[in-house]
Amino acid sequence: MINFKRTNEILNHFGIQDAQKTKLLTNDLKQLLFDEQTSDFKLVVKNEEDDEEEELYIHKFILAARSGLFLNMFQNIEENFQKVKDYSGKSLETIELLISFLYTDELPITADTDQEFIKEEFEDIIEYYQLNPTIPMMDIFEKYSKK
Repeated sequence: MINFKRTNEILNHFGIQDAQKTKLLTNDLKQLLFDEQTSDFKLVVKNEEDDEEEELYIHKFILAARSGLFLNMFQNIEENFQKVKDYSGKSLETIELLISFLYTDELPITADTDQEFIKEEFEDIIEYYQLNPTIPMMDIFEKYSKK
């Protein structure tokens, strides 16, 4: 069994504090985001704008840890053994933002992002996907809305 207390002592000895550990983890998870080489599952999402299907490569354990809906989906025997799931009901942009958030606890919002769209979409998504975020989602919207 891993001794996390000892691990923290070692990291602290080298000057790596809690905030840095979180940043390191977030950066590592960003590297995994949509990475085909390391993923163990693929969501196929239809792009509403041009009806093209997009493939999003994901890691089941990350989505299951962060979303009750994905946890239930992956516990389903049939879906647990599948490697691909056709997914519809939300726009590609919404699904990409959701998955980015599940991996990093951050929303990749830029000046071009429609913040009202995100607010409306994510109010429903928080409940539907049974999210387990570490910080309240609405606080994120308030932070980015003020920019």
